[in-house]
Amino acid sequence: MDYKFGNVEFESLKINKSDLILLRKQMSNFQKQARDNAKLNKCYYCGKDTTQICNSHSIPQFALKHIALDGEILYTNAVVKIPTEKEKKGLNEAGTFRIICRECDSKIFQNYENPENYLTLPTPKILAEISLKNYLHIISKRLIETELFNQAHTITNNPLHLDYAFQKLKTIQLDLFEYKKAYEKAKRISIKNWENEYYIIFFKKLDYVVPIAYQNNIALVCDIKGNIINDIYSTDDKYKIQDIQLCIFPLKDSSIILLFMDSNNKRYRTFNKQFQKLNDEEKLELLNYIIFKYSEDVFLNKKLEKIMTSSEELKNVIRSTSDMTCSTYNLLETPNNYDEALKKEFNLENKKNIPNFLSRKFAL
Repeated sequence: MDYKFGNVEFESLKINKSDLILLRKQMSNFQKQARDNAKLNKCYYCGKDTTQICNSHSIPQFALKHIALDGEILYTNAVVKIPTEKEKKGLNEAGTFRIICRECDSKIFQNYENPENYLTLPTPKILAEISLKNYLHIISKRLIETELFNQAHTITNNPLHLDYAFQKLKTIQLDLFEYKKAYEKAKRISIKNWENEYYIIFFKKLDYVVPIAYQNNIALVCDIKGNIINDIYSTDDKYKIQDIQLCIFPLKDSSIILLFMDSNNKRYRTFNKQFQKLNDEEKLELLNYIIFKYSEDVFLNKKLEKIMTSSEELKNVIRSTSDMTCSTYNLLETPNNYDEALKKEFNLENKKNIPNFLSRKFAL
């Protein structure tokens, strides 16, 4: 497959060093322009005019520091190897976003960013703060993506590429509408400390340190038995995607695993019943697979690099999160068997085929 960015062409992502430097420079400028265009003049949380937008982190520093090695953290791009992206980053670069002011960043996450608050079951306020951070992070990403696809015409005149950018923009706008509503709800719950708004599916404190840190919301497509939870390609404007929220927090000598959801997300009832029938080892194995299947925002200890690059199954799972191998294209091949294509792409049957980095075997 041939790819082109600006005036640099390369085949199957194999390019020489000089072209790679140019490509990275062009992509960096392209992304910087998108970030600048998406930059807010007001804090998204408090609404105050500010020039001090904070470099927030999508995951607490107390979790990241326990997996860092020589001040660096490994990304899944160590496997995917997109030439314009880094494979390792420093602690200060990990999962950052800029959408709220420093004052808000220092106040609104105080409870959930205190590791001592995970000695017992997390409170509703902690769950609301996690949800608040997750939605702020993804809103920030979607605002930047909007600007990236708005600029598509500056780097290509291919009608297929431009149509793809247009379709992505439509999807992003629908996503933003739903994420903003979820953010507003999390904000209200956090302020008012309402009970029973979130349901904890799984909370476990492991007596060892896992080599992976993670925090994000995930819209599962299929449950454990292969039944559809979210029709992610529905064209019905009234259809709402429902998600769950997963946290993996390594601590000094232990780890916290937390899975929860909005109590109104009824589509996860069957998944929850299936999940509760698993033993703890099977639950960790399943969550480990879901992380790599659904997200690119995974932070790992650098010692895992050889294991990751030697596992073909893990490579395939990680690559499936990329638009290059997105299931959208697989669905186009089977338009008359839509549900089966979704089930094939997002089934959870292969969870045993990849290394389970949440198991004691990989403890730091």
